[in-house]
Amino acid sequence: MNRITLLAAISVLVTGCSTNRFSQFYLDRSATVASRCLPYSGKTQIIATSDPLRDTTNMFQSGYLPIGESGFWCVGWTVTQQMLEEQAKKVKADVVLYFTKYEGSEQGYAAIPQYHPGTPAPTITQNVNVYGNGYQAEAGDVFGRMAVQTMQQNPPPTTGTYTTTVVPVTRQRYTHAAGFWRKGKPPIFGAYFINLTPELREKLQKNTGVVVAILVNDSPAFRANILPGDILTRIDDVEISSTQDFQAKLLQFAGKKATLSILRNDATLTIPIQMNEAN
Repeated sequence: MNRITLLAAISVLVTGCSTNRFSQFYLDRSATVASRCLPYSGKTQIIATSDPLRDTTNMFQSGYLPIGESGFWCVGWTVTQQMLEEQAKKVKADVVLYFTKYEGSEQGYAAIPQYHPGTPAPTITQNVNVYGNGYQAEAGDVFGRMAVQTMQQNPPPTTGTYTTTVVPVTRQRYTHAAGFWRKGKPPIFGAYFINLTPELREKLQKNTGVVVAILVNDSPAFRANILPGDILTRIDDVEISSTQDFQAKLLQFAGKKATLSILRNDATLTIPIQMNEAN
């Protein structure tokens, strides 16, 4: 087997078939956000990122919602941008945030099969007199000799065989991760929260309240100058106990003006806010 053929065979064995791994390992999260998403724009933007945490935060700030994700590591699999685009169109994602990282190389072996053809039966050509001995020619008869083929059966034909050559190969290992996003509808409030940590509860000597983690650009919370790190304790006269509690209570304030009680740098603030309508 020549060098070109050998390299081609190794390539086929290492890369395998072009299965769309982003589809194979896709985790659908659309059920939790479907009602808050706008219809698919019909176009998908692929954004390559070297800092997934930073750019995921940017996606939330820009008003996008995660509808699914796909992650895997591979050695030698075929991974292309076309696969990302195909999966994005399939799940109707406006943006794909894509991250890949080289994890190093590893040594392995590839088995290269080679076919050896068998020996076919040879053929011989014999000239044979059309007419037998003692034939008396008549007027109009045609004399001649014709060629006929007969098969030589000794030695008999042999079938082809296969042998396998094992060659060392170096395979590159990569991690691939993709987040699929859809543009969200204008939110009622426009922020993402976390519950109080044990350290904050001890410091504040209270168990209730939520911490602002991310603000959505140009949202009611953004325009009211609420900041990341603020601790929301009340909305009007209603106490906020947890993130789940606040989300449940927001609906009754949709489209209304309200007053937020906030702890910021050990000071208590009251901030008026105009909520968006529910979508």
